Amino acid sequence: MKLRALVVEDDPKIIHLIAEAMASMGHDYDIVSSQEEAVTRMSEKDYSYILLDLGIPVSAQTGTPRIQNTENLLERICEMKDKLLPPIIIMSDHEVTGLKATIDIMRLAMSLSRKGAIDIIAKPFPTAGRTIDRVIKKVLRITDGRRRMELESRLQTPTTTEHEEEKMATPTLSGKVERLSPTLTEVQLDILEAMSKSPHQTMFQADIIAAGGYGKHATRQSLQQLEELGLIHRPQGERKGHAITEKCKEFMAMAAAS
Repeated sequence: MKLRALVVEDDPKIIHLIAEAMASMGHDYDIVSSQEEAVTRMSEKDYSYILLDLGIPVSAQTGTPRIQNTENLLERICEMKDKLLPPIIIMSDHEVTGLKATIDIMRLAMSLSRKGAIDIIAKPFPTAGRTIDRVIKKVLRITDGRRRMELESRLQTPTTTEHEEEKMATPTLSGKVERLSPTLTEVQLDILEAMSKSPHQTMFQADIIAAGGYGKHATRQSLQQLEELGLIHRPQGERKGHAITEKCKEFMAMAAAS
């Protein structure tokens, strides 16, 4: 059966690139430009996967493209498709510069992941390396693996190890998020965001608690985990406060560039 994608995008240049990739892979596709059109198409047919612009308007005739519209569409898709959710790839043209902006896009990627997105790719698409074709194929392998695992579970004839099953069953957002393992929590991201405002200075725990907005226990635990990951350190000794490490800066630069 030939694969068919729903493409939610209104930029003619991006649509042209997608059309070329689809032709190369031999996939069929339908193109819409708004939240309303996407809901209508998905009520009419099933799709193998979805390419979804990060900011879409509610209607093709009127409306301003918003990230919130995309998030609302993800929630609608979850309601419509229940457990048969097609894999969703987010396409983003947001420029990411600086530590705070990188943390913001990581937090957004985590939010989109919880709403059903599997991966995210930057626009304009690379012509080599992590191309749109490769992202699509990777996502389809992830979801095919998960469905195969679910079928095997129903038949009670598992053929994969526990580690492999866990890996297949866990959707991951590539590029902006997958470079950090384990994935940072909301508390850790908030702490790094607070510390990023003074990247060349140390911050005492009391200052981090005040800036991050979390309690003493949660902050201390997150600082310990971030220190174990090598993202923060105490450059002037045990009692002189924490600072962001070069490893953290390099990671954020890689995440912003991916």
